[in-house]
Amino acid sequence: MTGELEPALTTPAAGDQVALRYTPERPLVLFTDFPPDAGGGANVIINGLLTESERRAVVRVSPSPPAAPPGPGGPPVVTLRRGSYGRTGRRSWVADMVRHASALADETAAVARERGAAGVWVVLHNAGVPVGLRLARGSGFPVHVGVNDDPPYGVALRSRRGLMLVPWVARTFAAALRAASSVDTTSAPMRDRYLRRYGVDSVVTHRGVAGPLRPNSAFTRAAGELSVGVLGNVYAYAQLPLLGRAVAAAAAKVGARGKVVVLGQGFGDRLGRDLAPLGVGVDAPGHVSEAAAVDRLRGCLAVYLNYPFGWRDRVMRQTSFPVKLSTYLSATRPVLFHGPTDTSVNGPMAAAPGFFRHWTDADPAAGAGLLADLWADPAADESWTAGAEAVRAGYYDLPTYRRNLIGALNRLG
Repeated sequence: MTGELEPALTTPAAGDQVALRYTPERPLVLFTDFPPDAGGGANVIINGLLTESERRAVVRVSPSPPAAPPGPGGPPVVTLRRGSYGRTGRRSWVADMVRHASALADETAAVARERGAAGVWVVLHNAGVPVGLRLARGSGFPVHVGVNDDPPYGVALRSRRGLMLVPWVARTFAAALRAASSVDTTSAPMRDRYLRRYGVDSVVTHRGVAGPLRPNSAFTRAAGELSVGVLGNVYAYAQLPLLGRAVAAAAAKVGARGKVVVLGQGFGDRLGRDLAPLGVGVDAPGHVSEAAAVDRLRGCLAVYLNYPFGWRDRVMRQTSFPVKLSTYLSATRPVLFHGPTDTSVNGPMAAAPGFFRHWTDADPAAGAGLLADLWADPAADESWTAGAEAVRAGYYDLPTYRRNLIGALNRLG
């Protein structure tokens, strides 16, 4: 559920071969723990797979209020009153999971009845896990559930506040999957894990990108700058200084200036201070639109994708699927992937091996070697369109994931 993107590049055409069968008069109700206008992977997926008119047939309900009031004619939004925010004016996802889930489920079901909804859709994240279970078991509505990050072992286990809740979240999550009318998961490894572990089958649904991709690179070695672009969340700060040291060593080796471009609300300022003694510049403009991010990234030698190495991160890195990689593809620049060998990125790497440079340890010298080799590659100044398109077509094809999601939702009612 990470990343800081506006889904500008993936809105499907209204004349697509599949269409959501619901209407504003007979809508779906979608419960999410996060606000309906939040940045991040889940909303990027939802908004990118539904057309504008289809989004108006989905009533977004959440215990988290939107950052701004919805505009006229936009998707309907309901902020639930019986959660922590409605009771106190302050949001606590832990309180909503543990104390208020039954009340939130009842309120969601009441909204569905008032709106004449045909079914309910729940993203199983934080409070969505117990709310989804209660709705699936007792609301009287057919319920579709979606999973972006594994709730017990990809979210709670990695959270200081959620760590003690892991056994309860695991039990509740398993029950929610089994009680739901249908399920979508964000990757083939996640689908396989849940089929094995819970006996629950699912369709794979994640972000889609329209294709084919066009050459878009603006990088040239003649500018004398060895730059690496980083977009959105990197899970923890620890890997970024390693990237900075790798950039510094590679730039010194090839006789170029080193730079890291950090896009999104993250660690840019801190990284700039830490890398200043190494002579590596850090360009950190903060949050930008996706189109602007692609424009910045296409001028980099490489773009940086990572998954953490820790044992508590294992299920997350094996089953989640990186939304930001879809943005990277549009920049048609090679990907420096920093992570162990047991990740969901293995499939895309196999589909386009030259497009990825896999840095498998915490040694900056290894990362520097990969960047220096890329700088020396005769194709470094070209658009890496063939590799980007192979990954897009195999793993981010917009019609495929739209068809998977719409098909599951249409079967509700």
